[in-house]
Parts: sequence; C-alpha cells; structure tokens
Amino acid sequence: MRSYQSALAYWSAWLQLRITGRSATAPTVEVAMQFIVAHLAHKAGR
Repeated sequence: MRSYQSALAYWSAWLQLRITGRSATAPTVEVAMQFIVAHLAHKAGR
C-alpha cells in the first residue's frame, strides 16, 4: 500500500508542475502521454 501511495504522490506532484491546477485523479490521455514521454526522455539521458 505504501508504494501505491508514494506513486500517487509522485504523480500528483508531477502533474501540478506540468499542468498547473489540474486534478491528478483523472488525467487526460494527453497528460498521461506527456508523463510517459518525459520519463522516457529522462531515462534515455542517464
């Protein structure tokens, strides 16, 4: 359960920084794709 809570907190913080004022409970497909692309780019840069 702790891992799930941590993941939700991370998602919420990322979403607020990326798209100010949006709720993290129901992201759009566009937001989900931006999240994936941002993290793939980060991993590729390691």
